Amino acid sequence: MGPQDFDRAWTKQQKYLVDQMNDRTTGTVDEGKDAKTLLIENSRKADKAALFNFASMAHNNHFFFESLSPQPVQIPHLLSSLFQQDFSSIESLKIEFLATGRAMFGPGFIWIVKLAAGSKVAESRFRILATYLAGSPYPGAHQRRQGVDMNTQGIAYQSRSPKSEQEASEMIQQARPANSVGVMGPHSFLARQAETQSPDLATTLYPVVCINVWEHAWLPQHGFEGKEAYLEACWNHINWEEVQHRAELI
Repeated sequence: MGPQDFDRAWTKQQKYLVDQMNDRTTGTVDEGKDAKTLLIENSRKADKAALFNFASMAHNNHFFFESLSPQPVQIPHLLSSLFQQDFSSIESLKIEFLATGRAMFGPGFIWIVKLAAGSKVAESRFRILATYLAGSPYPGAHQRRQGVDMNTQGIAYQSRSPKSEQEASEMIQQARPANSVGVMGPHSFLARQAETQSPDLATTLYPVVCINVWEHAWLPQHGFEGKEAYLEACWNHINWEEVQHRAELI
């Protein structure tokens, strides 16, 4: 990644994402929370979709650049041994990882994730995962639900009219319909049940490697046919010491 691409994909974009995230949390109960916390807490709130997207993108992009090193880094022996148990060889891991990135039709991120101890999928420690757009690898953000049923929103305005978009959103979320039969969103049976239940985290995973495959990260320098070259270059500059450090914390 050249200086201009770095400036675009990191300096300018990350500032934009963080600024947008902060604009939506300043003066609210979410002010001061980190991007990961914001994306998980708001992943199931339709009226917070913009906040989720900016927080998730800021987190993913930061994780991507933290995964890289200016100079090639050897894979530590312990990490290499673990990868070989799951992918048969480092070359097989590389081939599968890069093939997954090439096959992504559209913007997103490609990850290597580590499964937590006690996971139902106990036969392997590491997996390759692709997320599209601002999608998140964290299981806590996987059960996104539509939080507003437009068929019942009118009940929110029976007493007074909202003075702002934010107030309208809050009124919609707080209102309770007289009849909830067939209702979706916060008044549905599933949503009421979800209020007391966490998402199914039986297979809990943690990211250890992230590569950004949004077009702005590779298209200007590598051209329309250069995605493969970009992915290869990223692979050659993964900071495997940082990856092992992340894996050891799990």
